[in-house]
Amino acid sequence: MADSVTPPVSPGRRLLTKVIDIAIWVAVLGVLVLALMPRNSGPQVGKPAAALQLPTVGGAAEMQRLPGELKRPLLIEAFASWCGACRRNAGVLGDLRAAEADGQLDIIAVSVDDSPKKALAAKNEWPILSDVLHDAEGEFAREYNVDVLPTYILVGTDGHVKRVTSGNPGASDIRAWLAESGD
Repeated sequence: MADSVTPPVSPGRRLLTKVIDIAIWVAVLGVLVLALMPRNSGPQVGKPAAALQLPTVGGAAEMQRLPGELKRPLLIEAFASWCGACRRNAGVLGDLRAAEADGQLDIIAVSVDDSPKKALAAKNEWPILSDVLHDAEGEFAREYNVDVLPTYILVGTDGHVKRVTSGNPGASDIRAWLAESGD
């Protein structure tokens, strides 16, 4: 029986192995950076809000124009029924009902759920007292550049985006937005 001898590894093969190892580490780090990098969600401030027509869930009107004719600022909340942060922040819209009743702003929620039934279930369970529109085709998410939920968008009476935030602002933050916007 012959002794098996491992042939020596050539310098070229060693170099190739090191290059592959480095490439793998760079790819892993790149993915981590992209995953952890903060994202800008929502339309660009100062630009006109995109005009869309979306179906209403659980409401009287079948379709509704967004942003529509604005007599006062419009607060739009983008949410989904599966979004835990959206559920926890549902009270913010409720806290702003007095401002809405006083004529300081209008409020609308847009569900990016895949079905209107899920959007209606969230509207009823959380509860969401404003009208809820359903982004059936993903048109709202694309046009308003929404990739983080919840996203809040304040549209002024001139139809331009005044403020945008992702995450969980408080009702007092949104009241401050209204005071700053001058609408």
